[in-house]
Amino acid sequence: MKNELKLWQIYPYLRYGLEFETKSFGVLGQKIIKKETIDCIDVNENILCLSETGDYYLDSNENEFYIKPLLKPIDRLLKDKEFKNMLKENIFDGLEYELTEALGLVALRIGDTKTLLVVDDEIADDCPYFVYNWLLRNHYDIFNLIGKKLAKKKKSVGKKSLRELNTDE
Repeated sequence: MKNELKLWQIYPYLRYGLEFETKSFGVLGQKIIKKETIDCIDVNENILCLSETGDYYLDSNENEFYIKPLLKPIDRLLKDKEFKNMLKENIFDGLEYELTEALGLVALRIGDTKTLLVVDDEIADDCPYFVYNWLLRNHYDIFNLIGKKLAKKKKSVGKKSLRELNTDE
């Protein structure tokens, strides 16, 4: 079965202004790569609408056109100072907490309770809602879309200007 980006994989991010990299071709056949945000979704037709480029089918042929979300890899999570600050703010009664990572798992221990946050680069089923919501708001790849080549790392494109993106080969 072919890997295709599905609406359920990007829908939770949309209210947080998720950016996308789009690839298309200009009138003269030149490749155009842009960074854009979505204006609307046509759920029935599996189409994303972008103001500058136009409509994209999620299952477009990558050799011709594509749209890929720009996400942060989940393996950056334990190095993220904002994530650690969010945990401190959301853990009550001065309870001790500890984050651990081993063999593709990220676990959070609060007091005597241990909860999985990430399993094999995807969000764990028992991840607390406040963590899940924070990951979406901060555009972390909770569905392993980068690993499936359905998304791009946000940092790799974030440092380029739109002019540089439009002239890349």
